[in-house]
Amino acid sequence: MTLALENKARGRDRGLIQSPEEHLNLIEAVGSPNCRIALDVGHAYTFGLDLREYLQKVLPYLAEVHLHDNDGSEDQHRPLGEGTIPFGPLLSILNERFPGPLILEMMTMEGLEQSLSYLKLIGGDAPRS
Repeated sequence: MTLALENKARGRDRGLIQSPEEHLNLIEAVGSPNCRIALDVGHAYTFGLDLREYLQKVLPYLAEVHLHDNDGSEDQHRPLGEGTIPFGPLLSILNERFPGPLILEMMTMEGLEQSLSYLKLIGGDAPRS
């Protein structure tokens, strides 16, 4: 069994994981190969973090990636392309170096379809899970 710890979005409560350093510190403290990282790109973006840097740092421990868009102000779970997250560079890294699941987290079926169209438009592969 694999346990994947997900980063939190910016909000009123502190939350356990807000940065790649906190993610890595927790994974290393647990010290089990079965404890991995679930990187939520939309959550990380609400902290104004460098998403490429976050991804590069956690890549060796990555179990899955959650994709949804927002404008950086809060966790909105918008379809890809409806916010301001720069997905192109991230998808390039993921397509080259991460064989695991990419999970679309949309609120509606229309949002899912829009996100799939967006991925085709920018040349990203369709999510693998």
